[in-house]
Amino acid sequence: MAERRLRVLMAGPDPAGMGGMETAAALFLRHADADVRYVSTYRAAGAVGRLRLWLQAWAQVAVALVRDRPDVVHVHLSERLSIFRDGGVLALARLARVPAVLHCHGAEFEPSFLALPGPLRKAARAVLRSASAVLVLGERWVERYAELLDLPRERFTMLYNPVELPADPPARQSGEGPVRVLFLGRLGPRKGVYDVVKACAALPAEVRGRVELRIGGDGDVAALSDLCRAELGPAASVLGWLDPAAKAAELAAADVFVLPSHDDGLPMALLEAMAWGLVPVVSTAGAMGEVVRDGTNGLIVRAGDPADVEAALRRVVADDALRAELSRAARADAESFAVGPYMDSVRALWTQAVGSRR
Repeated sequence: MAERRLRVLMAGPDPAGMGGMETAAALFLRHADADVRYVSTYRAAGAVGRLRLWLQAWAQVAVALVRDRPDVVHVHLSERLSIFRDGGVLALARLARVPAVLHCHGAEFEPSFLALPGPLRKAARAVLRSASAVLVLGERWVERYAELLDLPRERFTMLYNPVELPADPPARQSGEGPVRVLFLGRLGPRKGVYDVVKACAALPAEVRGRVELRIGGDGDVAALSDLCRAELGPAASVLGWLDPAAKAAELAAADVFVLPSHDDGLPMALLEAMAWGLVPVVSTAGAMGEVVRDGTNGLIVRAGDPADVEAALRRVVADDALRAELSRAARADAESFAVGPYMDSVRALWTQAVGSRR
């Protein structure tokens, strides 16, 4: 007899929205191999619209817990209001005596949590501690979340984000042609995009003449467009937010991925870039330093240091052989993040959580 598929109630940001968490949620829905009911707790909208969705989500979760009796609840959590918005889903699961997995994505969870007034921090800790298991994106987060939530490390599972591997990524060009450098992420200081523009502007003329900078993401689109026109002219394009098809086209055409974040988790864009064979030039923010090894499968730069970003870009643009070597290594290492084995691990975690409540 075939084993019964798990019934999973999942809550988090709208999978059709913009951002890495949304991309991860969409991957869950495509590859879960379980009966997943997804409740969106957040969608980009005005304050009233976000509050309405929040309250509707809690109502939908409460009804689903009573009517559908899921085997397990899976909650995608980030930071700031998500601590209470998505933490509330955990509280409802606890009331319904349904085991829950807390999936922590937020790069800024720690400062958000510590900024809470004492009573609110205590209440948030109590709610988040109710999860049967806590899933984090990197080794460094096990230690930090364990201390913040006062939980034993045995309650934590570390899984890097998953990625869909393109079946046939194009061969990367070499020689004297242009080198396309791609930035993907929220456009603002935190992801280091302004450092990227400064770095490209500072490249020696012979290197800068080979660089085509492409910038995709939502946020400071207008301000960044003005800066790029002033500093780089036609050599830079600010594309705004990219839908999945447009993003895949940019990844297929690029050579180098640059993301010198000041603060981050484990960006989905980094793993997607590696899967397409782009050379990552990134900081060690979040878990990026655990995934990218300097000089082996990419280059590491200091966050907030445009001169260091410039030096790394100069090196990887000017040296075709190095770029080809790092590209091959990045693609090979991306296979360890393939979504299939990742979901096998998540389903094992769900099964373990179900068993812990029996």
